[in-house]
Parts: sequence; structure tokens; C-alpha cells
Amino acid sequence: MTRQRQQNAFTLVEVLVALVLMTAVLLPLLGILSNSLLMTQDNRRLTKAIYLGNEIKEWSGFLLKRPTQGTGSYKTIWDLQEETFSPPVAAPDMSNPTSPTPLTDYDGWSQSVSLSRREEGNPILADSTGTSTLVRMQCIVKYEGEEIYRLLWLVKETSS
Repeated sequence: MTRQRQQNAFTLVEVLVALVLMTAVLLPLLGILSNSLLMTQDNRRLTKAIYLGNEIKEWSGFLLKRPTQGTGSYKTIWDLQEETFSPPVAAPDMSNPTSPTPLTDYDGWSQSVSLSRREEGNPILADSTGTSTLVRMQCIVKYEGEEIYRLLWLVKETSS
């Protein structure tokens, strides 16, 4: 006489095989999720750095258009030479381009500005005479001392 057995549940071997298969699928997905979160954090930091660099660039444009006007201490682009802003600053509005607005919600961030005259025919070379009106501006944006972004641009000074 043979006994028939009803199967109402999974065996221990079936449960273990299912767990191994689920682990094999889920572990790589967790790694992808972790990398995605790190990339999102890096992209947010880079976006902030680009914004801060562009604020200095925009401000330099204001100072080139309206030098020596306003009540602040920055009358020309040369007043930005070797300045470090920490907390960083936003470009002021055109009504008073000499007074930037501090960005108090950017803890740990800084903007450093440098300028150098460049040769008119070859802006790669520094102007040894100091008479060129072509100026290379540079803004280095740092977060907690680490350089995140470097923006370089050329401007042409006009005689006022």
C-alpha cells in the first residue's frame, strides 16, 4: 500500500533556492542604487559650483558696463583681483553693481577670483607690457577647501 502525500507547503530546499536567487538579483540592484545616490550628490555639488562661478562672471560683466558707479567697494573688475568670498556672493543687480549679495545658505563654499592681462593677438600669453585691454578672469569655486569648479573667461576692457 502506498501513501499519497499532499504538498501544502514549500520544502526547506525550495525556500533556500528562492532566497539565493532573490539575493543574486537584488544585490547588484542595491549597488546600482548606491552609485546613483552618490552621482546625484556629486551633480548637486557641481551644479552649485557652476552657479557660484557664473555669479562672479555675471558680476564682472556689470562692472565692465558700469565702472566706478555705486556705493560699494568694488568699482572695476580689478577690485576683484585676488579676492576670496566666503560665504560666496551673488552678482549684484545693475542698480548698484559694486555691492554683491552674500549667500548665507552656502556654508563651506568659497569663490576665489584672479585676473591677468593677456596679449591681444594671442590670449594664451600673458601681456608683459601691462597695456593690453584683454583680461583673463578666473573664478575657482571650492567646497570645504576642495576645488569643485574652475571657470575661465576673457573680457575686453573699454576706455571710460
